[in-house]
Amino acid sequence: MRRALILTSSAWFLFRQYTMWVSIMLGCLTISIASAGDRVTDQFPRIQPCPLSPNCVSSAAGAGSHFIEPLTAVGDPQALISAIKANLQEDAAFSIVESESGYLRAEARTRFFRFVDDVEFQIREGSDVVDVRSGSRVGYSDLGKNRRRLEALRKTLVTAELVSG
Repeated sequence: MRRALILTSSAWFLFRQYTMWVSIMLGCLTISIASAGDRVTDQFPRIQPCPLSPNCVSSAAGAGSHFIEPLTAVGDPQALISAIKANLQEDAAFSIVESESGYLRAEARTRFFRFVDDVEFQIREGSDVVDVRSGSRVGYSDLGKNRRRLEALRKTLVTAELVSG
């Protein structure tokens, strides 16, 4: 009798394990099917968040040391993205990595040590605001280089009357 009881409890344990895994898999399947119909647009914020280190600035960072004001287009924000792209292509320190409607990503190399920094621009959906981000890939501090880079670009765009000051 005792032996039959042990077999029964082992079988019960295996049955419970099996049903638990089946439930988890069905739950995952249900979630994936439910989210499959979500609307996918190109206007999700692709700009990466800043890390905790002080080597990054972003207009999507909120208040704090990482925050920098976004660019506000005087006219068409897509024309502003095109002007930014043209400006970056004229500078040998930049190389354009990705350019799509409403989004621009480039790499900037520092002059002396040739560190690579990522620079991003994206139009906020339904507005004339362009979010900006510049961040170092390596190291802890950039000694303010990313902020100076974006502020110099802002000054050029304000002078060209493409951005409100």
